[in-house]
Formats: sequence, structure tokens, C-alpha cells
Amino acid sequence: MDGFGRLSEIDHGQWPLVWQYDKCGRITQEHQGFSSQYFDYDPAGRLFRTRMPDGNILTYHYQGENVSQIDLNGQTLSSHQWEHGQEIRRHMGRFGELTCRHQFDERGRLRQQTLQLHQTLSKPIERRYDYNVVNELTQITDNYKGIKTFTYDLKSRIATASHKPYTGLTLSDKPGYDDVNGYRGYDEQFRFDGADNLLSHDMPLDSLKQFEVSHTKTSRQDDSPTPLDKAQHVDGQPAVKAIHANRLMLWADRHYQYDEFGNLIRERRGKRQHTEHCFTWDGQHRLIEFKKIRHYHDAHDPQFHETVVSSYRYTYDALGRRISKTDMQTGDKTLFFWLGDKLLTECHADDANFHPSVVNNERDKANNYRCRSYVYTPDGHGFSPLAQINGRGRGGEIYYYCNDHLGTPQELVTAQGEIVWSAVYKSYGNLAIDYQTVPQPLRLPGQYFDEESGLHYNRHRYYDPHCARYISQDPIGLAGGLNFYQYVINPLTCIDPLGLTSCQLAAAMEKATGISRPANSAAHHIVPETSKGAQKARAILKKYGIDVNGAENGVFLPNYKNTNGMPGILHNGKHPNSYIEAVNERIEEAAKAGGRDGVINELENIRNILANADRNASWYTILSVK
Repeated sequence: MDGFGRLSEIDHGQWPLVWQYDKCGRITQEHQGFSSQYFDYDPAGRLFRTRMPDGNILTYHYQGENVSQIDLNGQTLSSHQWEHGQEIRRHMGRFGELTCRHQFDERGRLRQQTLQLHQTLSKPIERRYDYNVVNELTQITDNYKGIKTFTYDLKSRIATASHKPYTGLTLSDKPGYDDVNGYRGYDEQFRFDGADNLLSHDMPLDSLKQFEVSHTKTSRQDDSPTPLDKAQHVDGQPAVKAIHANRLMLWADRHYQYDEFGNLIRERRGKRQHTEHCFTWDGQHRLIEFKKIRHYHDAHDPQFHETVVSSYRYTYDALGRRISKTDMQTGDKTLFFWLGDKLLTECHADDANFHPSVVNNERDKANNYRCRSYVYTPDGHGFSPLAQINGRGRGGEIYYYCNDHLGTPQELVTAQGEIVWSAVYKSYGNLAIDYQTVPQPLRLPGQYFDEESGLHYNRHRYYDPHCARYISQDPIGLAGGLNFYQYVINPLTCIDPLGLTSCQLAAAMEKATGISRPANSAAHHIVPETSKGAQKARAILKKYGIDVNGAENGVFLPNYKNTNGMPGILHNGKHPNSYIEAVNERIEEAAKAGGRDGVINELENIRNILANADRNASWYTILSVK
């Protein structure tokens, strides 16, 4: 700690972390291992300039509280136009060659996206989003990829999802990429148990998952044999065992085994279980090794043999962020550098020298750009990527992201509009099909695709999109909900960029009050959890030890499905700048007048205003009168 009690250095023996601050307590330098980042601020205290680990410099320009332009090394990277706190237009490229437009309805929901290349006849990318009367997303129409449709059960959990591609599916604007690999779309069906475990997914409904739940067996609703019954017994042992804790035991032809802490240690799959994935964890329940093993025998030797197909090692910094991935068979090592909880740069260890004297863009290009950096959309949420920079330092190749309503990458394009990566996702994040000429590992917000295992690294945990679950328990325990392995209940409207589940606030309020969350309600953060505009209020909460996800900062409000007359302003997800500015002002004044107690009292005042307001009250003016 420095003289003001601020964290200044952590060194756990292999990857030191160092921070330096200005007189206002803002971070001006951050050093991770051998790399450095530098930050400058404008007179209003907003981030003005940052130097990335590879020497690239980003400069931010503002109009009010919103970022209006981002420059990369003195040239325009992107410009942004905002309305009611939502981005309605984005120009990308040095001369604004690309334009992305967003249209929102009166409820703040994204209705249409268009990505258009200027002054050409190139086919634009267009997506339309349709909702039902209770605010559920029912259809996404994409002029390149086709139509996705969704239905829901009575608890607003996804029930079915389908993708119907157009005849001659095209993921790229290049000729010759129609009807990719004979792809014909998909149909998914979902069923859940009482703990919101996903029982069936992308398979016949009689081929259900099996879980360990509260020392009791879960079984299929139909006891008749299925094609999987022969595979559900390995070495003469039954497939379903009575243990505990919502651990997935069986999924199609995959069998799972856990350690005493609930971490997945073995997955067997395939015909006669010949393929085995092995996972090794450290004392902090972080994955440190993955192995893929193939078991086999030949006609001349009845004994089984095994060969290691792939083996990887992972290391982490003192904050638990993954900093390296090493292929133990080839020795190839990838390093990762971070901006808070967001991946900033990844590079091959041989290319980790960022000094201008050794950077050679032609050589980097010949090596297929083993260094990539990411710039994120300045929307206050932070996990929606804006651009990918391939190469070290100035002169790298720039690609732009086109994301969906959640911030999930859908396309990666050049400034000239050429699609270099595109994908069709299934509901829980695994790819149904993709096209790429440039690597693009980002998936659902906050997730990074590991090709070796098929898992998504999700900051604090690893996520398996094939069975829609994490492979280790939630590190925040019961604060994240009762199901320790759950991703989110509705992946079409919710995200979990940190791997800590989306239920933390609701669980904290339920625990504090002893009252269950009301039906058809939303857990609302009084001081927004991620909005960039609310940094001032969040800093005050942090100063006084008030958790932004704690009960003091929450209130249950009715959502669009609520028909039982629950009082309170209607919760609609994103909130306008006027609300956020009013919260900042109220919390700041309360802190000056009464310190921590004053802040707690003001949070209670705001809670009462929101909870007792008319349902049709305006979020723009709800806090305008004290």
C-alpha cells in the first residue's frame, strides 16, 4: 500500500503488478510483468489518453459525458453519436468509411442494426430484432445469415430456438462462400428442473442430462430405454449417482467427474469413452492444466493404450487474471495483458518485446500477427469490443466489430467493409458455423475461446457452451445464487462477463430481507453497476465499503411481465444519463453532509422513490425533485 492506503504493488513471485496514482487518486501507470500502460485525464477527470502495452496510443474526445471520438495514434479510429445514453450511430475508419446505425424503440430496446460501407454498392449488414408484449426477444432477422426464432416457458426461460438460413447461406460478402459446408440451420429445445438446471438442449427430449442434486437422484420423466442407455453405464457402474450440489454427471455421451471442491477433473466422451479430457486445479480453484487423451487398442494387443493428443498449462496473476497459456507439446506460449477485467492484449511470447526498435510489421504479418490488441466500445459497460488491432505498435492492421444486442461479436470487418470473420451462434454461445480469414477468439461478453478445450475463459471461471454451464463452482458462493454452475437463465437477454453469475444483487437483497424476489420483478442497482457515467457514485460507495451488488444498493421493481399491481417504476434495463447524473449528485451531496451514514440514508431515499413511484413514471425525471 502507498501512504494513502491505495494498492500500489503485488508481487507473487512471477508476475509483479504495480500501480501509480496522481494527486486525485487516479491511476496514471499500471505495470504488468514487463509491460506498461499509461493514463492521462482531462480537467474534468475523464480518461483522455492511454498508452497500450505495445505502444499504441488511444485518445478520447467527449461531448458531454459521452465519448464522441477515439483516435489511434493521432488518426480517427471511430466516432460516436448518442441519444438518451444509447449509441445511435458509429463511424469507423480513418475517414469514417464504415457506418453502423442502431435504432431503439421507446423502451430502449435495440430494434435494428445496419452496417453500411460508404460510397459502394457493397451489401450492407442488417439485423432486425422483434419482441413480444412481455419484452421477450422472439426473432432476429439477419440479411446475411437468416432468421432466428425463440419461444419461452412461463418463467421466461428459453424453451425453443431455431435458425433457418436463407437458401445459399452466406457468412461473407466474398463469392464462393454460399451454402457453407451444407449447413441447414438448427433447432434447439430446452427443459429445466426446479434448480434451473438445463435438462435437455439440442437433442431429443428423452436424452436428458443427469445431475447430482441434494443427495437425491434425478431421473428421466420416461423410464423406457433410449439409445443412450448402453452408454450410460461405464465399467458396470450406473450413470446416475446420488451426491450433491447440481453437478452435471451425464450429458449425451459425456460423463463427468469432480473433485471434493466441485471442480471438474475428468470428462469422458465418444464411442466407448475413448476420448478423455483431464483438468487440474490449483489451491485457489483455478484451472492450471488441460490434457486431451485418446485411449485405443489394436487387433494384436487387447490392452488399452493412451496417447496425449494435447496438453496446455495456464498461469494467473495475483488478481486471478489469466496471464499465460502454454502448449506443452510445442512450447508455444501466449501471454495476456489486462485492463481491469477486460482482455487488452494477447501475444506470442517470442513477440512480447514491444520496443519500437524491434517491432517489424512485415515480419509480424508473415507470422500471421501473433499479437492482437482489443479496443472496447465506450458505452459504460465495457465488454463489447469495438476494434481488433493485429500486430505490434503502429502499423498494425485494424478490424472492426459488429456486435448484437448483448455485445456479442457477430462480424469482424475491415475499414473497406470486407468481412473477415462471421459466425452463427446457438443460444448458449457455441458456434453452429463460422467463417474466418482472421482469428477472432472473443465470444459472449467477457469470454475468450480456447481452441484446445472448446471452453470459454470467463475471467473467474471457464464456461462450457455445449452444456451451458461452468465447470467449477461460483467463487462468490451463495451470493451468486443457489446453483453454483449456472450461466444465466436467459442467454438472450442476460450476460455474465466476469463468470460470477447475474444474480448477485437479487441474492444479496433476499438474504438481507429474508423475503424472496417478487414474481416478474427485476433487481435494480440504484447506483449502476457498470455504467461509466456512474463512476463518481461507485467510487463513493467503494470508499465507504458499500458493495455495489449489496442489498443497500438494490431495489426490486416490476418488469414488463408483471401484472399483479406491484408498485414501483417499470424497470427497463438501461437508464438515461439524467437518472445517472441525479444519482451521482445525490450520493455526492449525501457523502459530504453525512459520510457513510448519509450515503446509506440517501440510497434508502432513492429506493423509496423508485419503489413507490407510478409504474409509468419517467426515468428521465424520477429523481429530479428531492
